[in-house]
Amino acid sequence: MRPGELPATADRARYLESAAAFERMARPDDAARAFDAALNRWRDEPLAWAGRGTASYAQRDLQGAAQDCYEALRLDGKESGARNNLAMTLLELGCPQAARAQVEAIATDALAATLRAGVEDTRPQIAADLTASAGDDPESCRAVSRQSSASVFAGRF
Repeated sequence: MRPGELPATADRARYLESAAAFERMARPDDAARAFDAALNRWRDEPLAWAGRGTASYAQRDLQGAAQDCYEALRLDGKESGARNNLAMTLLELGCPQAARAQVEAIATDALAATLRAGVEDTRPQIAADLTASAGDDPESCRAVSRQSSASVFAGRF
């Protein structure tokens, strides 16, 4: 099968596990196609939105990555991977206050070691940007948080 093709009888959990493994070695546009296929079938799947966000980030589509992560969190507010990825995306968009709010919302106690390490790596990056910036995030940061992936979804495929 090619990226973006979904077997007619695909099992959701197995497909998402395979897509996540594929994402780690694939070109970003191929990974995006794999998650797009999942979203075309399972639009309410937070892990598919999180994976799409990671692919969008790798493609340097930071607005798209933020929207995808926000949608994953709308569906499952405990999705720590999406929240950490959103924090990093917001940081790159010049929104360190918003990034800090996202990373502070992650309870690291029960996280797998690799995800916990990722979150702990994100925290000092945010702290450094907060030290370098002065005051509140720009208005453009608030606009990012108001956008919904669900409304953008149809236009991306």
